[in-house]
Amino acid sequence: MAGPSFYFDFLSPYSYLAWMQLGERRGEFEMVPVVFGAILDSHGTLGPAEIPAKRRFLIRDCLRAADRLGVPFSFPATHPFLPIKALRLTLAEVAGDRQLDVIGALWKAGWQDGGDLADDSVLSAAMDAIGLDGGAQLAKTRDDSVKRALRDNTERAVADGVFGVPSFKVGDDIIWGSDRTTDVFALVDGQAPVDSERIARAEATPTGIVRNKAKVSKAEERVRYIFGAAPFMTALGVELHDVAEGQVHTTLDIRDDHLQQDGFVHAGVVASLADHSAGAAAGSIMPDGKSPLTVEYKINMLRPALGPRLRCEAKVLKGGRTICVSEAEVYDVRADVEKLVAKATVTLAVVDQPGS
Repeated sequence: MAGPSFYFDFLSPYSYLAWMQLGERRGEFEMVPVVFGAILDSHGTLGPAEIPAKRRFLIRDCLRAADRLGVPFSFPATHPFLPIKALRLTLAEVAGDRQLDVIGALWKAGWQDGGDLADDSVLSAAMDAIGLDGGAQLAKTRDDSVKRALRDNTERAVADGVFGVPSFKVGDDIIWGSDRTTDVFALVDGQAPVDSERIARAEATPTGIVRNKAKVSKAEERVRYIFGAAPFMTALGVELHDVAEGQVHTTLDIRDDHLQQDGFVHAGVVASLADHSAGAAAGSIMPDGKSPLTVEYKINMLRPALGPRLRCEAKVLKGGRTICVSEAEVYDVRADVEKLVAKATVTLAVVDQPGS
């Protein structure tokens, strides 16, 4: 029987907490970095940070858990962030026999020191700190075989039945969660926490009701990812509402820090809302593995906006294999009265998603 495996992503604070609890037993586990976002996509689910209520809970829960465990904990500079380069650095193909050292250095840089694990300078410094050449290690992550290795890990995780991180595989068992290390250690040590016959009887229980769930379209999955993985939009306070193929509806409740010196909504805020909404509309029609990237946009500010809310309607004017053109209209909403305050035309390149 193969040894136990630890599936993790640096994006997940719970993966960090699990890593800390493995302690001196880390060497007993195969370390398997995976792309959490791709695992979520395979199951058609959203990540905790993509659901506002869950994100609030996650932040508080992790802080409480870290205090309870007595481990250092600090959220990184942005969350969520793009973890692809950090994950590639930990692959055996890059880290070699220093894999555990590299993983530990990156957890420290992001979840103890609060660094941005999407930033090359942070990643390089973390490698330098453990005696590796940070620049050389980062150069290795650009190799096609390394990119393929991370995709293979992620596909393997999905095939093994992994649906979240951290997850552990011990024999045929998949155990999910940072608060399940006691069960993991028991299984590794040959002490099954629950009798196999009881498990078989429970799994044979028939389903009594099937909830009628509205199927989330592929377009909506793509758009929710585009907003969930953009920390600037989260910080700005943009809310995603209706999504259809080639169309997106967003809103922004105006705060004091959105205003310029005369009390109007800052043009940069209006432009950011329009640009990202237009990009999301384009993203809704992208093929798998592709993503929109703004290359040019023009915005006309038609009148000053006061709020208290802005509403944006974005739609694709023309899609293509390499270029997509979207339009976004931003409305100032006061009581039940709406006035068009800006109109943008955004040209977007169709590019490969990082890691694909």
